[in-house]
Amino acid sequence: MNAIIQLYWQICRMRVGPDQVPTAITLTMFTFLTYLALSVGARLLIAEMPLDYTAVSIAAIVGLWVILVYGVLAFKGVASRFQQTFTAAIGTDVILTCFSLPLVILVGNVPENSPIASLGAILMLVIFIWDVLIKGFIFHHAFNVSPLQGNLFSFMLNFLILRMDQALLLHFVPEALEKV
Repeated sequence: MNAIIQLYWQICRMRVGPDQVPTAITLTMFTFLTYLALSVGARLLIAEMPLDYTAVSIAAIVGLWVILVYGVLAFKGVASRFQQTFTAAIGTDVILTCFSLPLVILVGNVPENSPIASLGAILMLVIFIWDVLIKGFIFHHAFNVSPLQGNLFSFMLNFLILRMDQALLLHFVPEALEKV
């Protein structure tokens, strides 16, 4: 277990590529289930989102991610890299979620105008940018494209996911618009 965490951490640090991830289905399923548990737990407990929105949102995010990434891999003629790419991406998401959850909890428990809330918000932005760059690094290696193209794909994918999630949130929780 420690070796797998170290592997994902090395990918987060951009020291090794997704090609170093074992192609074991049990590893992919374990990592995916861990990702799901963290995602669902964070949305239900911290953000207090409804279960129907949480389930549909996570399914739509994973579905969009899978379709677009597999599509590019197939277009590039390297679809066999999908499992390693997917496992590397969700494994790094698990690591970054472990960094960001304490920040989200901290920011949620201090007054909005406090310096700690501002610092927490800045750190969450840094983690988001780090996530985009990690995924760009993964896509750069998996797609056989330049680092810039990998980062642009990562940014585009995050943008699409955020827009789709926002639309789903407004559909399932219409009063969310009033909070903005």
